[in-house]
Amino acid sequence: MTENLGSKHSSSGVVKSNQAGLSLGSSGLIPNNFGPYSLEELGESLIQFNAQIIKIPNPQAAEGAKSLMITVSQPGPLVALVPLIEELSSHPDCAEIAIFGADVGMQDFYKHPQLSKLEYSMVADITTLSTEDFFSSLLAHTAISAPSVVITTNESILGPQLIMQCLAKKSLGAAFLVLVAESPDCSLGLPYELGLLNTYPEIAPIDLFLCNDELTESVVKFLVGDRSTAQVLVTGTGQLDSIYQTDTARLRQSALEKLSLSGTEKCFLFLGDIAESYPIESRIDLDLNNKSFEALLQATSSLALMNPSTEYRLLLRPHPRDARKDEISQYSKCVLPSNIKITEAPSSRCTIDEASAITLAVLSTTRTEVFKAPLRGLEGIFLGLTQSDELEGYGLGSQCLRLMAPPIQHVFSAPPKGLSLAKNSADILTILDRVSKHSAKMAIPSNNPPTQSGKIMANAIFKIMSQ
Repeated sequence: MTENLGSKHSSSGVVKSNQAGLSLGSSGLIPNNFGPYSLEELGESLIQFNAQIIKIPNPQAAEGAKSLMITVSQPGPLVALVPLIEELSSHPDCAEIAIFGADVGMQDFYKHPQLSKLEYSMVADITTLSTEDFFSSLLAHTAISAPSVVITTNESILGPQLIMQCLAKKSLGAAFLVLVAESPDCSLGLPYELGLLNTYPEIAPIDLFLCNDELTESVVKFLVGDRSTAQVLVTGTGQLDSIYQTDTARLRQSALEKLSLSGTEKCFLFLGDIAESYPIESRIDLDLNNKSFEALLQATSSLALMNPSTEYRLLLRPHPRDARKDEISQYSKCVLPSNIKITEAPSSRCTIDEASAITLAVLSTTRTEVFKAPLRGLEGIFLGLTQSDELEGYGLGSQCLRLMAPPIQHVFSAPPKGLSLAKNSADILTILDRVSKHSAKMAIPSNNPPTQSGKIMANAIFKIMSQ
């Protein structure tokens, strides 16, 4: 059976296991442990985040074409993967794409305007299966359509990515593991994952890294080290394609309508982080978002008082996967100067491209959108804030910055045009005052990267398969 990705999910066509009572951990195919996590812990994560496996056949596949599998669980990496999925879905060397997805990334997958046109069939749905049957369905599917390559991204370690790094080569017969590094943001997750490789032999190493840009490439090369045999290539990703292939005028009008704005306001976009996603040993304050936004409120309130005839809007966009996102939404009720208001702009109201089309600056402790901001003609402001008790307790953005790879720290030691580092609310005020004096966005750089990243990534993948 086939379904349209835009349709309501159905459990029809799920492969039911004939191996009732199968003890997966003793089967030889599914390990009892996936790195530091037990099979039981991973099963609970799959249930919590509604994991699914679907397959997308390619009717244009040539004889001898190979099957590939892609994992996705977060919205940002999905953006990076979209052009690759589109390219593979009609590439003559690709027989089929299996998508192992979960969480917000998979929700966005079904809603994506391009991906929703593809036909698929369901392989396994955790909402209708036990954990044992889910893994059995995965094994049954790959026994028929073994993936030659598994493509993953730098995502939540407790999910599809880690599962496939453990199973792809040893249990499913894949020859290669490919990681799409969609932004310099990989500087935080990759050290942890690469550390796991050296500690847990069941986790297979990455063979090919496909990087968004040169900065991401430098980060990956620094992290994997000189002794790694992995190939590291700059191919561009959908993160860049999503900037240069958009209709800014249409996005701006759509955002103004969705957020009930007149278009005369000077807008600044605050993007929330997920403090709980940092390893405990990182010592990141769990109030990272609240304290960062409070500093922004202090700065913008001062800016509004300095310019009483100018209307300002703070666009508040919590991270869609932040379990504490409702806390920061309470700030929308704050009493502020009359010429500044807070407008909630979550993913449920508008896309990140829409929100970016009406703003002058992006402020956050997340890296992906801060680095993309100059490419959009915006100011990207990293909130590298400190707090008075930081040496004794937990840190804010300054601590996040210290956790990043040296190539990124070097960038912020002397930020190029379009990037800024704010260490306190006074810095935020100075930067926003400068930015708001310009009624238009900065000129978008003329040396735009290629906008055919899907084709470039696919070619790189099939090249490594032929070696």
